[in-house]
Amino acid sequence: MPYFIENHVIRALSIFFRQAVLYAVYALATLFAPWVCLRIGAKWSLFSGSLLFTAYQLGFFYLNSYYFYLTQALMGIGFALYYAGQGLYMSEHSSRSTLTRNSTLVSAIGQSSMLFGGIALAIISYVRQMSTTDSEKTADLTDDGYRNFSNGEIHVIYGVLLGFTVLSNIIFALTPTKATSDAKMDAVEKTTLRTQLGHLFNAAREPRIFLLSFFFIFYGLHVSFWLGAYPTSFAFSKILSANVYLPAYYSAMTGVGNIIVGVYISFFDKRYPNFGLIPTMITQLVLGTITFGITIASTSNLSTIQTNDDRSMWIEPS
Repeated sequence: MPYFIENHVIRALSIFFRQAVLYAVYALATLFAPWVCLRIGAKWSLFSGSLLFTAYQLGFFYLNSYYFYLTQALMGIGFALYYAGQGLYMSEHSSRSTLTRNSTLVSAIGQSSMLFGGIALAIISYVRQMSTTDSEKTADLTDDGYRNFSNGEIHVIYGVLLGFTVLSNIIFALTPTKATSDAKMDAVEKTTLRTQLGHLFNAAREPRIFLLSFFFIFYGLHVSFWLGAYPTSFAFSKILSANVYLPAYYSAMTGVGNIIVGVYISFFDKRYPNFGLIPTMITQLVLGTITFGITIASTSNLSTIQTNDDRSMWIEPS
């Protein structure tokens, strides 16, 4: 949800360069995050990641470019710690038979933040529309007639996000940990960062892992497009920027989609062994192809990188 807001908040900076900083640091941090996670435990890895997210949200109350880019890097580290901690926590509290189900449920619940974020943004937008005069609404538009976000809206939006993040900090700090025997702890302590990196690079040389790397690359491009590049068209397309509820709707529907997929996999995985692999990938292939086709047909050219009033290829948005 924050991505399309940042286009108006930091006009002098490139949102895509911001993404590059975030993803680059995240990629590097994943190399040492598992080692850190084993040292401090799953619980405090989750807490540390959430704490770094909090630092990012705080920046929008006193925004400047230095703090903004610094927190992008910190959030990249936060993502790495969070996902490493999440994976370890699930493995500690799951059996072989429940790991797929638990992983799917955790993913669905985590992605529901998009749904709740969209609902919160819709409420904020509605209250703003009802409480402002026509002249104030006009002031929210740029000279070219594009949608702009007032400082008040930005503070309210990120205040809500900050509140949820602080709440998550408290939850992670109070999360129970699974007791581990001294023998297992001793084995963990003997593992060095160099050893873990060696295991990582050895695994990367495996033929099957090498083939999977192409899927991982696609997944990275896929996520960065749908959560970073595509939402900018809501602000940069003149016909779309006038709809103040569109970002909220997009965020909410993204959350709904993730929840549906989580329930879908969890339901059928109980009845069909290994349903979470090939059938899920085929489902993603079909739906992804349809979605990309509709996006190409309904999005005007260059609308993800600059403001324009161009017509789309085939389907005119309304």
